[in-house]
Amino acid sequence: MGEADQEEESAADGLEGSKAAAETEAGVKEMAAAAEQKAEALVAGMAVVEMVEEELVAQTVAALRVACEVVALEAVQEKAAVVRGAGSAVAAMEAEGRDRGCLVEETVEVKVDCMEAAVLEAARAD
Repeated sequence: MGEADQEEESAADGLEGSKAAAETEAGVKEMAAAAEQKAEALVAGMAVVEMVEEELVAQTVAALRVACEVVALEAVQEKAAVVRGAGSAVAAMEAEGRDRGCLVEETVEVKVDCMEAAVLEAARAD
């Protein structure tokens, strides 16, 4: 009977070992499935981050374009003020009796300078 008891014990140990191995395998499969879900969630999260980054870049570019347009507009307004000032200066010079030919030449030079500056500013804005 001693041998039979040992065989039963051995069979019972083998059965317990098989059950433990099956439980371990099931646990490993559960952990692998959980890890796979976490990886998929991470990939989805990274895709969202990339979309947000792209949107931020697009908004930043749009804001920079607006800022450039504002700067260009301010430069044009500044140049227009210079031209108006030149017109006032010509009127004042004429009132003083200065030569009109000299005044026209000076005014044309100022206007050309202003127009060149405005064109350069507009080109930079584009």
